[in-house]
Amino acid sequence: MRSIKILIQALIFVALIVVIIQNIDVFTYEFELGLDLEVWSSGTFIIKNIVLIASSFLLGVILTIFWGAFSSASKSSTIKQQKKKIKELESSKPETASTYSAEETVSSEAHEVPSASNDPFKSPS
Repeated sequence: MRSIKILIQALIFVALIVVIIQNIDVFTYEFELGLDLEVWSSGTFIIKNIVLIASSFLLGVILTIFWGAFSSASKSSTIKQQKKKIKELESSKPETASTYSAEETVSSEAHEVPSASNDPFKSPS
């Protein structure tokens, strides 16, 4: 399932690149980027918006992949803990509980056959 998500994201990225290449005039604007904090500042540099769009998309894909990996790992550890708990509970149950038959545990009401007078599909006579 995860590989399907990655494949879909890659196809979207390829489609985006095709659109950008076909409409290159729209994506050739340049921006000046810089960071000016009171303590530290980076110099301004010129970047085209095509680079901003592609890099933000790639960053989103990478973050999605990492999020999926961490989610999968946490689910895997939870499943392992639950399986361990099930094995502990199964090994600690008394031996007499396993000798009960299925007929004794099912209530007699479940085996009742409804009478003909209670049949809603029977025509009144």
